[in-house]
Amino acid sequence: MGDGSAGSVGQASPKNVGAVAQEAIVDEQMMGALKVPVQAGDNKGVQARFQKVRDLVDKMTPEHAGELLDKLNTKNSNDPLAKEIKNKFSDASVEKLKKDLALKSGRATDSQTTDTKPGKTSTGADAKTKVSEMKTKEEQIRDAILNYHAKEKEREIEEKMKKLDKPK
Repeated sequence: MGDGSAGSVGQASPKNVGAVAQEAIVDEQMMGALKVPVQAGDNKGVQARFQKVRDLVDKMTPEHAGELLDKLNTKNSNDPLAKEIKNKFSDASVEKLKKDLALKSGRATDSQTTDTKPGKTSTGADAKTKVSEMKTKEEQIRDAILNYHAKEKEREIEEKMKKLDKPK
């Protein structure tokens, strides 16, 4: 039995130890990125977290990406990482992540390699993404306006200070 035949006790699994360790490291990094607190309405923080998770998908092996894709496609997955991804991201973001995983795993279909096709109607998930992008742009415009007004006020105060400093 100890001759390496299929019935051997202690038979090596199809994955080598290094691959399993690498998968565990990527999963841990992904979970860590998901656990970083982000304030409500902090779209930049949410986007940064999502980008970090997408970057970690690039570090996955095709097999590992396929396994996570399967877990995300399972309706009531008990996998902690899949649950956390679904809890932290919008449906549209989860779908984008699934596309990344499908591409990485080599399972992408034509519908997963293009974002939208001509004549395709928008879904509620697409609308959520667009609203989120609009909110981010709105915040950037609001910040620019506030900065402009703050600089104008600063110039006004500097002029008043100069007038006060001038001898009469």
